[in-house]
Amino acid sequence: MSNIFDPSREMYQLTNPEGIKALGDDLRSLVGAAVFDAYDNLENGRILKEAFGDEISLSEAQRIFNQYRLTNRIVSTEYGEATVEAEEVEIPQTVAQEHELFFARKSASEIRARMKVDQAFGAYARTQMGNELIQAEDGVGERLQLPANMAEASLREAHPALKKFAKQYTNTPAEKLRRPVAGVITMHDGTTFDWPKFQLLVSQASAAGLL
Repeated sequence: MSNIFDPSREMYQLTNPEGIKALGDDLRSLVGAAVFDAYDNLENGRILKEAFGDEISLSEAQRIFNQYRLTNRIVSTEYGEATVEAEEVEIPQTVAQEHELFFARKSASEIRARMKVDQAFGAYARTQMGNELIQAEDGVGERLQLPANMAEASLREAHPALKKFAKQYTNTPAEKLRRPVAGVITMHDGTTFDWPKFQLLVSQASAAGLL
């Protein structure tokens, strides 16, 4: 019997830890410790285990290892760490982007406080709040866009139409405000609002501190 080692003769059973360890040890010897260790990480192990299947020869494992390494289907540990570090570097933001993120993420009190000391941000915030107001097409009062969140609602500078509604609400007897008649609420001065619009205005006037 020939003593020449033929790696294709032995099949490694990868359904048990012993087979995986044996293949790893032999593959490391075959491709070289420096090369093998450079790619020895959990993610590469998962990819190679899927490619190897449940049973494989050493020569086939070497072929797949080299193919995946040369086509970057597995990457060296050093390269992977460098990539992670690069991804964690904070990308500089423009002033406009910073204003947008601050306005979207911070609380109403934080935004108001910054508006007092940061003129540029104050102008941006006031523009954003102004854009939230829309005029109704029916000419009966004004309808206000529902805020995305309560922080935005509390930031609104009280719109004249909202102030007017709050005054109408305050001067109208409570029994007339509890439920609609024929689908509408009639205020003390004769102004009418359909029920959904009335509820929306009450919500926004309350959020603005007018009720």
